Amino acid sequence: MWRLSISDVQSCSFPIFGLLSTHNYFESFAEHRPIHINLLEFVAIFLDLWIVIRPLAHLNHTVPSETPHGGLRSLALADITSAVSWLQHATRTQHPVIRCLARFLTAFLSSPFPAQLARVQGRHLAGKLNVKADVLSRFELASSWESAMQQHSVLAPLPTYQLPCEILLLLAYLAEHEPTEAWFDSATTTLWTVELPPFGTGSSRLQGTQTSLL
Repeated sequence: MWRLSISDVQSCSFPIFGLLSTHNYFESFAEHRPIHINLLEFVAIFLDLWIVIRPLAHLNHTVPSETPHGGLRSLALADITSAVSWLQHATRTQHPVIRCLARFLTAFLSSPFPAQLARVQGRHLAGKLNVKADVLSRFELASSWESAMQQHSVLAPLPTYQLPCEILLLLAYLAEHEPTEAWFDSATTTLWTVELPPFGTGSSRLQGTQTSLL
């Protein structure tokens, strides 16, 4: 589980001017340019997959017989169909930021362990069923980890993570620049090497699982 507040993104210079009501279709963007909620959802999918798959790097040295039959599979659930479809068809979009994010995600998923070891799929989840993610992503519904867990006990065993500023800076760069090949190489290395710190409160009892939920 992870959460981002306005102060979090501002402290990392992430290019979001300010979040509007969750009922609005657009979010306010730097210099008052609108950033589509679908794009923010794709960023959330990116972060979720990074949290889940990053610990699997050690499997690059695992004996094949020790890996699950058919490899490892991660299923990304989201209540916005466009964001889900971009996991497989991002190259078809005319949006340059989406293409860059998808390319960055592909580079991460294919390195350093063999691409055939991990499979990522996306699936649409109806908004009315996405209540647990809504509780975590909307501070007005749950102002603390404890209140989120009280509303949905299934969240209690999940680890809580503090997103590193380095990762937010990489995503912010993609939103405003045309990256070079050298940038992708360096940024992909950062994805695999930067530490993912747990939140201190309750972190000891939450260690040992590799599930994350926005």
